[in-house]
Amino acid sequence: MNRMNAPQTFREIPFDHTVKFKLTGNAGTRLQQVINISSEGPFIATHMSFGVVMRDYQNVKDGSIILNSPDPRRVELEEIKLLTEAAEHFLFFYTLVDSGTGRELQNDKLFQIATIGKGDGERPYRAFSQPMMFIPRSTVRVEIEEIIGSNLYKEAELWFVLQGYKILA
Repeated sequence: MNRMNAPQTFREIPFDHTVKFKLTGNAGTRLQQVINISSEGPFIATHMSFGVVMRDYQNVKDGSIILNSPDPRRVELEEIKLLTEAAEHFLFFYTLVDSGTGRELQNDKLFQIATIGKGDGERPYRAFSQPMMFIPRSTVRVEIEEIIGSNLYKEAELWFVLQGYKILA
């Protein structure tokens, strides 16, 4: 049997595409990133999720939040609690555009609470009703719009993830 008549085999490998946004802490700020789909094969997105990484404690101390305690360990735990709660409650709008097909993947920006969920683990990801295929060498433009203005979010990072798998020939 020559190679031309042999059945082609494909491998599916788990793969996540991640983009990171450096937040400004200013409501209404729009930020864009692009996911580049490799030439190895199509990427099939099955889920979407996000997480917020707070930068440092300076953002807590330079605002109007003052934690008074004779016990430095207690102050640190309170700061960690505050940062954790801020990360869990970050709000944003987002849009996705597939350059491979030239189409927007929704008719308007979406509120993440209505689709992806909150950062506290409650509904932490969105399973697509039907997996979405992105062709090789295409791009996915992700745009977010910050909703909350706060120094707590200045220089924090929003990690936006398309989860799924690649098909390799």
